[in-house]
Amino acid sequence: MALPLAYRSTRVTINGSFGGGVEEWSTGFWMGAENEDAALPDQALADGIRDAWRTFFTNNNSWISPAFRTLEVKLSSHGTDGRSDANDTIYSVMTTECKGTIGSTFPPQVSLAVTLMGAQARGIGSKGRMYLPGVGAGISEQGKINGGALGTVAEGIQGFLTAVNALPANNVVILASHGQLTKDPVDGSWGPKIGGLGPVNKQVVGIKLGDVYDTQRRRRNGLNETYLSRSL
Repeated sequence: MALPLAYRSTRVTINGSFGGGVEEWSTGFWMGAENEDAALPDQALADGIRDAWRTFFTNNNSWISPAFRTLEVKLSSHGTDGRSDANDTIYSVMTTECKGTIGSTFPPQVSLAVTLMGAQARGIGSKGRMYLPGVGAGISEQGKINGGALGTVAEGIQGFLTAVNALPANNVVILASHGQLTKDPVDGSWGPKIGGLGPVNKQVVGIKLGDVYDTQRRRRNGLNETYLSRSL
């Protein structure tokens, strides 16, 4: 469902597969500007993001399992009505195999969340999230990710987002908040809250990673389960 935006912004979606294609995953973020429409995405921007992601994804220090592959990067321009146009959508396909190089293979729904942080501490446009696929750094007896491994993953995603910000045009990584919304009890759709705050764009100025894995149920919905039975 389309949700309002403060300015024309670009949605970046990175798609890939797990286990030879039995599952698909995606992650992404918004790009644009705080006070004006973003430039329409072009092939150079899409290819630049693809190459920067490859650098992160295939680095041993990122702890991505070899069972995870990246297939393509998709850039979609969304207007202030939240809708995209196929004519303004750009794809950049991995021309050679792009897969993880090290790390344990956890179930596909296990994910490491990256908190994208704006300049203000709270309120709309202050925080967002992207979920990293395939991170397979081991955990301690307390159930937490090893601090050294978490640190190298953080450095890798920091380097990736910094490289994205350096690409051409007025597109930087942003938090594209839809503002305060309310749900219509009749049709179940979301719309602007009467008297509420409107949509805003805020540049991402930092990231934060926790040392406990998250889960995304939708990343294993296509994984068919086989049962093994024994009689008593």
